[in-house]
This record gives sequence, C-alpha cells and structure tokens, in this order.
Amino acid sequence: MLRILIIQLSKLSGGIQPNPPLISENMRFKNNVTHPRIQRMPHYTSTNLYTAMYKFIAILVLSVFGWAIVSNLSSSDKKESNNTAVAHAETGSDYRFERHIERDGINSASLELNVSAGELYFSGGTEGLLDVYNSYNKKDFEPELSIVGSNADHKSILIESKRERASRVMNWGSNNVRNEWDVKINPDVVYDMKINAGAGKCEFDLADTRISGFSLQTGASSAEVNLRNTSVEEVNIKSGVGSFELDLSGERQNDLFADIKGGVGSVTIYVPEDYGVRFTAAGLGSVNADGFYREGRYYQNDSYGKTDHTIDIDIAGGIGSVDVIQI
Repeated sequence: MLRILIIQLSKLSGGIQPNPPLISENMRFKNNVTHPRIQRMPHYTSTNLYTAMYKFIAILVLSVFGWAIVSNLSSSDKKESNNTAVAHAETGSDYRFERHIERDGINSASLELNVSAGELYFSGGTEGLLDVYNSYNKKDFEPELSIVGSNADHKSILIESKRERASRVMNWGSNNVRNEWDVKINPDVVYDMKINAGAGKCEFDLADTRISGFSLQTGASSAEVNLRNTSVEEVNIKSGVGSFELDLSGERQNDLFADIKGGVGSVTIYVPEDYGVRFTAAGLGSVNADGFYREGRYYQNDSYGKTDHTIDIDIAGGIGSVDVIQI
C-alpha cells in the first residue's frame, strides 16, 4: 500500500525531469573519444534539485502519515476483538467457592455476609459450624471468608465478595450475571446474623434453628425470612423496593423486639396468636391486621399482657401495604 501511494504521488507531481547534459555528445576528449560515464549522466540544476527534495520530503511525510492511520485502524480492530473475548470470558465462565468450617465445640457464632447482588438461600442442616457454597460467573464476585474473632466457645465469621470490598458498581440488570449462595448453619449453635445484600432474591429458611439476633438489609429485591420457633430476641429489617415476608410465629422462650423498615412494596408478617403481640405502623400505605385492635398508637391482639413473653414490632411501611397475620 505504501509503494502504491508513492507511485501515485509521483505521477501527480509529474515526475522529476532532468535538464539536458552540460556536455553534449559532440564534445570529445583527447584522442577524440567520448567519455561514456559523462555521456550517460544527467545533470540537474539547483532549482530542480530543491524541487526534487521538497517532493521527496512531501511523499515521505504523507507515506508515514498514511502508515500511521492504517496501523491505528488495525490496532483498534484488534483491541475491540480482545475486549469482546474478555467480556465473553467474564460472563460465560463458571466459578465455584466451597467452604466447610468444623464446629470444634463452638456453641455460638457471629456471621456477617456482605454481597452487592445475588440470590441468597440460608437454611439449617450442617453438622459443622458453617457450610458455604457460592456459584457465580463474574470474577468480581469471588468471595473471601475470614475468621475475624475466635475463642473456645465462639467464632466470628465474615464473608464478602471482591466486588463488595472494591465498592464497584455492576449492571445487575443483565441476564448474563449470576451469583448464587447456599449457606447452611448448625441447628444446635446460637447465631447472631447480619446480612447486607443488594439487588436479588433472599430466602432464609431458618425455622427450628437457634438465632439470637437477625439483621437484614436489602435493595431492590424480594425477601422471605422464616424465623419460626427460633426464639430470636431481636430482628432488624431494612428493605428497599420489592416484597418482604417475615415469619415470627411458633413457640417462644423470650421476648422479641423487631424493627421493620420497608420501602416501596408490600410487607407481610406472621405472628403467633397465643402470644401477646403489639405493633406500630407508619407510612403511606394500608394496614391490614385482623384480630388486632387500636390502643392509642398501637395495634395489639387479645393475648397482649396475658402471656409470659411478648412480641413488639415497629413497622415503617413506606409506600405499600402492611399485613400482620396471626397463625
């Protein structure tokens, strides 16, 4: 391509025409012999030499410039191709994280999980202290599990993803993104749980386990929390946009205080009919609570004040409906 460019430019410039030779063919040297080298060599005037030099420099500059453009286009095509390959590798590959922690005589544990987005499923069922399974297809979701505190009777466990540590933002709306968690706890160990989850779906099937405290903060998601028969003492829920369902029914060994803050969406809470239950509800939505009556700013059931243990709930429903159901 460079050679073609030079030829075309040379044609456009009209080529380089030499002046006639200063020594004509009639000029003879000694013995009347024409010098062959002088006869064949053309002669240039200074004007034509300058012209030829300028043309040569112009051709050289244009040739280099054209080469740079072609090289840049080729490099851009190659870079775009590489970026496509990297994106495909990030969204198309599967990664898996598994971790089992032995109980080793531990009777209580603090568990904190921080993920920016994904699907969470918690349940009982391990004989150890904790089983963690994480399946994902973005390298940024690679998790890290740390024991941040430990003694003979208690462990503190922190789990978070690289993306959470780096505080980077992702496009969770893409169908190509997957980050699934399956966490199992021991029903005989008392857990204090703190979960920070972003967009996605959360399901906590913790019925008949031992939970002292439960804290959950979610973004745009749907969440179901089953704490039936756990005798949990304190519950703190903060949900964003979406539906939220909480089951506090079952047998109780202690009092319970729950602070529920909902965003835009519905909040449904199940409570035991045989225990005293009282709640407040504030927000711009409707309140549905069959079997409860108003006492000042409180809603309370017929069992309130007549049982050894009570449940007190503060609900800030935001924009949406609040349903409290006795079972």
